[in-house]
Amino acid sequence: MSRRKKRPKNKSGRRVPARRAQELAPAPPQAQVFQFRGDFYQGPIPPAEELEHYERITPGIAMKIFGMAEQQATHRQGIESVVINGNVGAERVGQITGTLVFLAGLGFAGWVAYLGMPWLSLGTFLTDLFSFTGLLIWGGRKGRAELAGKRGDQRPVG
Repeated sequence: MSRRKKRPKNKSGRRVPARRAQELAPAPPQAQVFQFRGDFYQGPIPPAEELEHYERITPGIAMKIFGMAEQQATHRQGIESVVINGNVGAERVGQITGTLVFLAGLGFAGWVAYLGMPWLSLGTFLTDLFSFTGLLIWGGRKGRAELAGKRGDQRPVG
């Protein structure tokens, strides 16, 4: 029992002869190659070749680009200065406030001791001392972690 291959049908539904079927068969897909080239640069000033090309198109544009880069650098440095001064001020306020809270805790512990409650005074003093010490340790680790992050350093902080 031999099986014959079924011949394909045309649009009207009739069977097509074998050699005509080969003509009607879709062509195999063609491979297409796409090529992309991208040039990138970092910063406000383009590479020298590109800058020279811009200068040929629009004379004087190189000086404008350099002027804009200089303005951008001045602006960025001004913003960084404001941020740094703000951070220093916030840290100073935090240190002063922390010192005042610590001294208030010591004063309260002394007052409780004066009233004749030594155990409460000791508990208040130790709580105040350990809280202050813990904050100093936590602040130091946080500062080191922040510096390591800015440097791109991946060493564990501890």
